[in-house]
Amino acid sequence: MITTKISKLSNRQKAVEAAAELFLHKGYHDSSMDEVVAISGVSKSNIYYHFKSKEELTLEVIAWRIARYELLIDELNALQLGVANKIDILFEMLYREINERNCVGGNPFISLWNQVSIDARLIRTQIHDFFERKSLVFRSLIMQGTEEGTWSAQLPIESTTVLLVSSLEGALFLAEVHQNAAVLLEVKSAFLQIMHGYNRKVDRA
Repeated sequence: MITTKISKLSNRQKAVEAAAELFLHKGYHDSSMDEVVAISGVSKSNIYYHFKSKEELTLEVIAWRIARYELLIDELNALQLGVANKIDILFEMLYREINERNCVGGNPFISLWNQVSIDARLIRTQIHDFFERKSLVFRSLIMQGTEEGTWSAQLPIESTTVLLVSSLEGALFLAEVHQNAAVLLEVKSAFLQIMHGYNRKVDRA
């Protein structure tokens, strides 16, 4: 069931959030501009005033989702906490977010990437660039862990970053498959246990 809380938003934002909801529930190809009109309550002429095409609207949907995610990261970085606590909070935040949408859509960025044509270069570039920035954020978390002494200075930064990113994205996918957001908390615990085990191995060497 598609539900939106958009009554107090601008017409432009109503269209964006209605499209975002449609893409989650019906997929990119099965969502039409007419459905965006129906769900948003914004007239077709007004929507096309803001967005000349479905692709243009999709780019704005992605930008909106990126802005929400980056706000979460800004809040996380503002916390004066150790890396383990930050990772714990990151997974908890994403757990709440996916739970609020009943695990629909898993990772919305990956869902869109898989649904759009390979020729949709603007959409794919926007998603690609987001993941590049996301990897840098996670890399900084890993580096914080080594610099503060939580994790070994011998920790391979790049491969550990890949492990963290793939663990998180895999958890979002599995949460949708199993309809259980708690997968994120299980994966978070497993990641931190792996890191603790690596430290113990290095200490014994």
